[in-house]
Amino acid sequence: MKKNQEVKLNMFEADSNVLQKHNSTWSGNAPFSSAVTEFENSIEEIVGLRNRQQENIIGIAEDKKNKRKALEKQTYTISCALVFYATSTGNTELLSKVKFSRRKLSKARDNEIAGISEQVHQAADENAAAILPYGVTGALIAALAAALTAYVEYISLPAAAKGEKKNATKE
Repeated sequence: MKKNQEVKLNMFEADSNVLQKHNSTWSGNAPFSSAVTEFENSIEEIVGLRNRQQENIIGIAEDKKNKRKALEKQTYTISCALVFYATSTGNTELLSKVKFSRRKLSKARDNEIAGISEQVHQAADENAAAILPYGVTGALIAALAAALTAYVEYISLPAAAKGEKKNATKE
């Protein structure tokens, strides 16, 4: 909350305390009683917005970072096996699809790393039997798919959380 918003909320809560203290004076007046109820509801809404603003969103960014690192690691591991397979069989088309350095993976943008990982996963899935001797099991391929899904779900969450916090301040 901005300072002026906090000051107003404090004033509203002070007014509410005075109204509650003198409840017996105005409780018989229906229009005034209705206005007080609306006023109290507004205070509750403001407090709810304040609580949304104070939520810690750093954890979301950390989760995204961890999911990305896991995705990069799994993508690189399977990519290396596919590169060895493609090189040993002379499959240049496969080689061009799956040859990525760690640096390329770490420097890729959010949606780009998702696309690269999807490409590697698809190639691994298509060549699952052939890359089994290179240590790539069905479980590793499935783990890459799970890591990809988990990361894609997190791509926009930090920005959305920041936007939510900003919208709560505007309201």
